[in-house]
Amino acid sequence: MQSTASRPEPLRLTWPEIRRAYPDQWVVLGALDSDEVTLEVHTAVVRGAGRTRREAEANAHRIDDEMTHQKYT
Repeated sequence: MQSTASRPEPLRLTWPEIRRAYPDQWVVLGALDSDEVTLEVHTAVVRGAGRTRREAEANAHRIDDEMTHQKYT
């Protein structure tokens, strides 16, 4: 019998929460909610993180063909 349990929803964080959780790191953000004009991040789901952009990208766990954005904290 297969389990019908779904994966838990990823944690959506505000930009200040992301900066506190991933200080001085590059983060790959998915499910991005940002200002279209200023590009200020309101909330997002962290898909990966690392000390370099390349490391963050290698650690990223994307959902299907999700659009992501990299940003330094």
